[in-house]
This record gives sequence, C-alpha cells and structure tokens, in this order.
Amino acid sequence: MVDRGLVCGMLLRQRQLGTCDACHIGKQKKKHHRKKIDRETKVPNQMVYIDLLIPSKGNGTRFEAVLVIMDGYSRFVTVHMLTSKSSTVVNRHIKEYVFVGRTASW
Repeated sequence: MVDRGLVCGMLLRQRQLGTCDACHIGKQKKKHHRKKIDRETKVPNQMVYIDLLIPSKGNGTRFEAVLVIMDGYSRFVTVHMLTSKSSTVVNRHIKEYVFVGRTASW
C-alpha cells in the first residue's frame, strides 16, 4: 500500500525485499507426471510379459507355481495355476496362449 501511495505519513517507498531460499523452494512447481506411457507396441500380442511365481512351501494348496502372462498392448492378464513347475507344463501353457492370440480376431 505504501508503494502505491495509499498510505499518508509513511516514508517507505519502493523497498526491495530479497527472497530467501525457503521462498524459492515454496514457489517451485512440481513436474507433472506423464499421462500417457510411450509404448512401442501397436497391435495386441506384439509384446508379451511372462512371469512364473513360486509360492512358499506349505501354503495349503496343491499348486506349485503360478504362471502370469500379460499382453503389452492391452495389459490383459492371464493367470494359470500350475500343479507342476516343469518346463513342459509351462511351455504348454505359453504355446496355448500364443495359439489363441494368433487365431483371435482383433
């Protein structure tokens, strides 16, 4: 108000106040998160993520492993409960997923 001449009787005019470090930090803006993830996949099943999860022993189920398959384009997740974690069982489920993915009409 003094700088605008709205106050009578005060001698302060056009004072310069330096800003402290806390003021600079307080006025900083956060960077915005990217809303869209840049993916190189353009069609379903172009990139597939596969993970084999093995739970701890004595978990109370008859399953030894869990096969998780995720499509990189649609993020569709398929889960298979496996009674055996042998490579033949895992490969059979992966081949089945690939066969269904090729024959499906998108």
